[in-house]
Amino acid sequence: AQNQGKSGWLSVEKFKIFSQTNTFETLLFTARTDDGEWLDDDFCQKLLLLDARQKRHTDSVPQDITESAALKQDSFFTRYQEQNNQHYRERVLQFDRWADDQKAALGNELETVKNEIKTAKRERALAQNTAELAAYEDKIRKLEQQKRRLRNSLDDKEDEIDDKHEALIQELRRQTVFEKDMETLFAVRWVIV
Repeated sequence: AQNQGKSGWLSVEKFKIFSQTNTFETLLFTARTDDGEWLDDDFCQKLLLLDARQKRHTDSVPQDITESAALKQDSFFTRYQEQNNQHYRERVLQFDRWADDQKAALGNELETVKNEIKTAKRERALAQNTAELAAYEDKIRKLEQQKRRLRNSLDDKEDEIDDKHEALIQELRRQTVFEKDMETLFAVRWVIV
């Protein structure tokens, strides 16, 4: 009842945002009354639920409606990109933590072997006879070999982790390159009687 007698223009656009992996579509509403009041999406949706009659073909869509629709599109796309930028940053931080954890685990393995060598050397000092002494020498020699192998492979494993980290970021970057497309579904002149 409060809107009875009002008239104006309504334009509905299908707005599509897409990347190589995702597509998002939404409807954008642009409406204003003839006296210049811009109307919100809620009003537009309610307006579309009303019974309607087609009277005649009308004038072309006013330029301010077209310009406002383009501004809404730009604003929506900017907000969408900001949300995705935040998601991108969060994912990159996750990938960074993953790589750091992987490298720390490699370092922990090496540190464990070094501690085992120290323990074996302390135990060797307490050996009671040559047989025990020889057993500890063999154990220490094998641990030293393991330590050298771990050191030698550490750089290669870190390079593998860095390569995987970079591949994850490249894939994420590929997924977050967006394009947009807008199609006007219809524009109507309306009068609430």
